[in-house]
Amino acid sequence: MHYVVGQRRERLIIIAILALGLGLRIVDLNSPIWEDESASWAISTTQPFAAMWRNSLSDPSPPLYYMLLYATNLVFGVDSVGLRLPSLILGWLCLWVLDLIARRMDFKFIDRCIILTLGAVSPMLIYYSQEARSYSLLAFLSLLSFYFFLGCLDRSRWIDSLGYAVSISLLIFVHRYGLFFIFTHMLCLIAAKKFKLMLRLAALCALPGLFFLKITVENFSYASSGTQSTGLTLPLLFDVLNIGVVGFDRASSTTNIAVVASSEGLSGRLVALIGSAIIMAVLALTIRQRGTYTAAQKYHVGVVWMCFSVPVAIAFLAGTALSPRPQWLLRGLIYIWPIYYLIVGFAVQRGGYRYLLVGCILILNCGSLYVYYAHYTRLAQHQAFAYLQRHSGANDLIVASPWYAYELTAYYYGGAATVVSFVGPNQWIVPQADAHVRQFDVLEDPPVRTGNVYVFYAESTSLAAMFPNNPIYFYDQTAQTYKLFGRPRAEAPQRDPSVRSARGLAHSCAKIPLIALFSRHRAACP
Repeated sequence: MHYVVGQRRERLIIIAILALGLGLRIVDLNSPIWEDESASWAISTTQPFAAMWRNSLSDPSPPLYYMLLYATNLVFGVDSVGLRLPSLILGWLCLWVLDLIARRMDFKFIDRCIILTLGAVSPMLIYYSQEARSYSLLAFLSLLSFYFFLGCLDRSRWIDSLGYAVSISLLIFVHRYGLFFIFTHMLCLIAAKKFKLMLRLAALCALPGLFFLKITVENFSYASSGTQSTGLTLPLLFDVLNIGVVGFDRASSTTNIAVVASSEGLSGRLVALIGSAIIMAVLALTIRQRGTYTAAQKYHVGVVWMCFSVPVAIAFLAGTALSPRPQWLLRGLIYIWPIYYLIVGFAVQRGGYRYLLVGCILILNCGSLYVYYAHYTRLAQHQAFAYLQRHSGANDLIVASPWYAYELTAYYYGGAATVVSFVGPNQWIVPQADAHVRQFDVLEDPPVRTGNVYVFYAESTSLAAMFPNNPIYFYDQTAQTYKLFGRPRAEAPQRDPSVRSARGLAHSCAKIPLIALFSRHRAACP
């Protein structure tokens, strides 16, 4: 009877932690979407399914996530909550799989609670559970494959091998960074001298792997583009591991800072210093307690550390001659965060210092979450589209500059004005007016309009010179309003009589989304 009561109490505690994780992921789920999320909307919603599959092959995130989003959009809609709901559910399921992994590793109940709590309040996992991108799906399938991988190592059952093959086959069609995790698994098998198991798993994953290799080779040109990266540093890594993507020194920020937290400034250096001490303490405690681990735990500690350190080491190649132009960095390695929490679980299994170490991590996480919930917004410029909705008409022109702001503008704006994208001199992306589905032309000159020209959001003298006969308004991100070019501030222009009422979001289908079109013209992009 006492055992039954104990089990029930443990189950209730686990449910409470899972409920905490779900609650933190629901808060502010309806905040405005930003550019990357609008790209997910455009790929998954504005084109037929076959075109979506074909065009998403040139995206750094292969088609699986967009297939999922295509299906869920039909049920939940395309508002901010509907777009983010798959990420929310998958991000929450990551906690459930993390607990399954902790159980498979024979952690005590208190250590399972610590690991699960760290995952529940993780700023990194929470952030991408609230973003309509593929990273929550990447984390979920990575953890699921790791769960089956541990089963293969421990018992080598066919059910685990089959589960691993299925999860890995799905993983490689979510994000190319998932390949790093697979590479780590193979290194673990080589280190354990389990060559037969490695051949079995390789054979099961061969067919989807070859197909993925084929589409990667055929479509890699766009995926390899991007801006120069300065690479990772150890303080930056420690900072991001402990506080996620929103730094303490960004509390007054009104712009998107979704890439990484900063290790610069007094607060950034202080957090990086504390994070360095925490990670060094975790490493030292893991080594110190090695003699107290069982044979299975020693094996698991080695596997977990390898699955953590190899992707991190690969990430340090970013910004070097081997990987000079990466598009995605730490968010593509989102699966190292749950692995990090497993390492913390091993480090605090014994000793009174467990509460001090875990407490420090939780304080950093909670501080970052406060900044995230109280001050951070993914898109501070969403008022710009409400302004356009009120003031633009059929004789006006809306210019997305830089070009990747087009899908964001198309998502929010449902008025009568034509929306075009400015790529560079003599290169404009213009929607076809008479097409039954949304298609685009690449033109040397912008469409001629007699009314106002609104530019969201980059101000450019050369761009203004292309419209000598039109009043041109650039969006001022500081003042969060449109300003007439050449004047300090302009009053809102009068509403055009031909303006139609707001149509909301346009849901017309498209044969060629803008992102796929730019994969063919990337050389001309600024």
